[in-house]
Amino acid sequence: GLIMAPRGLASLMFMPFIPLLLKRYNAKLLIATGILLTSAGTYLMAKWNLDINMGKMAAETMLQGVGMSLVFGPLSTIVFETLPHNKIAAAAGMFSFARNMGLSIGVALLTTVLTQQNQVNWNRLGGYINPMNSNLTHWLNVQHLSIHDPLAIHRLSELLAQQSGIIGYLDVYWLAAILFVIITPMVLFIKKGRISGDMMSMH
Repeated sequence: GLIMAPRGLASLMFMPFIPLLLKRYNAKLLIATGILLTSAGTYLMAKWNLDINMGKMAAETMLQGVGMSLVFGPLSTIVFETLPHNKIAAAAGMFSFARNMGLSIGVALLTTVLTQQNQVNWNRLGGYINPMNSNLTHWLNVQHLSIHDPLAIHRLSELLAQQSGIIGYLDVYWLAAILFVIITPMVLFIKKGRISGDMMSMH
């Protein structure tokens, strides 16, 4: 919760500036900028490690929050711009449904990748836990343990799960950052980018 809160807070604080930006800039440009900012924040997250501090995590997730505001704010405005007033309520429901469905599918796919990568990394790193690994032997000597000691096995198991887990998350962040960049050109398929004065007055 503490990790996710800065992202939501940044999105909430930046959202009021969206109408002002829409008056000056093309909505498609803002959406593309938002996607790239989100990608940049995700790329920075792909460089995290187990020693990262809370301040750095907050700053980088806040960048994601600003990016998301620039995506969904102008996007929702464009969606409703050409609709008659009596259709907006129904369109809002459809738009919310489509967005939630897309988010659910994205989360499901990334969770699948995370689970798969955790297992791959666990097997790969587990291969280094053997008596022939000089680094492992040195670590055991420093800890005054032997590879046959139950305590050593327990600690190695915890480290293996920890390291394979963080690498799995980093793999997912890398994938998400790349996907954000890939979808950026899709902004060009948006038919309208200029927001009319009537639509802006509704906001």
